[in-house]
Amino acid sequence: MGVVDGKVSTTQYTLADAAQSCRIEVYDSAGRMVDSVELGYAASGRHELTWDATTPQGDVVADGQYTYNVVAVNALGQKVDVDYRSTGLVTGVNFDGVAAQVTVDKSIAMNVADILVVK
Repeated sequence: MGVVDGKVSTTQYTLADAAQSCRIEVYDSAGRMVDSVELGYAASGRHELTWDATTPQGDVVADGQYTYNVVAVNALGQKVDVDYRSTGLVTGVNFDGVAAQVTVDKSIAMNVADILVVK
């Protein structure tokens, strides 16, 4: 997901089952955890990521590319499967002679082959 001017791009995840405990871990491009958000119970189905682009100390993170991991556990203590989806505005296109890539939200580079839907 991208952060531009302190705003997070729209990102969704889908839980295969209800989660008794659900936590979002956010990482910067160097792989360092910058925030962790405890959500508690989460129903099965699609959810939009809610993150305010700040650290636990309240500092707004720098613009750039971030990744997140959903840690979800059901009532039996078993890991819940998660499917991830992102949306955003294409702000650039690049072809290096081998593969085409797009830049989304000025910060996220992705292969055209990974795009599922264009609206």
